[in-house]
Amino acid sequence: MPGTIQAGVAREVLGYRLNSAAGALASGRTRSIGVVTLGTDLHGPASLPIGVERAARDAG
Repeated sequence: MPGTIQAGVAREVLGYRLNSAAGALASGRTRSIGVVTLGTDLHGPASLPIGVERAARDAG
């Protein structure tokens, strides 16, 4: 695939790097979840973000 090879060479020559902000803007997805919690000095509330992260990873 000559076009694919040329595109890869062009990326290397130009120093192209993926931009996650541009990708999020184009796709409409940030793959981020915001969590607001109070009392992170307590065990229960502090474990909430960990549970959210695990559930999100399991869901893909």
